[in-house]
Amino acid sequence: MLIIMIMMPIILLSGSWTPPEAMPAGLRHAMYLSPLYYYIEMSYGILLKGAGLKILWDSLLGLTLLGAVIFTFGVWRFRRQFG
Repeated sequence: MLIIMIMMPIILLSGSWTPPEAMPAGLRHAMYLSPLYYYIEMSYGILLKGAGLKILWDSLLGLTLLGAVIFTFGVWRFRRQFG
């Protein structure tokens, strides 16, 4: 049941079902918190446009920063609980 509460916002905010242009401004800003958004943007760029790292560096940077923040939060929680 918890996965529904986590995965549904990630999927809905990824831009795969609803284009970002059709979303309100607040939801467009919340899209940057979804890792699936960056994955879909990079996948479309690679598969449909043949884009390289020069074009997709901003999406890769966003995904890396989001992953670093989530990883840091997980390490902090682990140390707080077991350290």
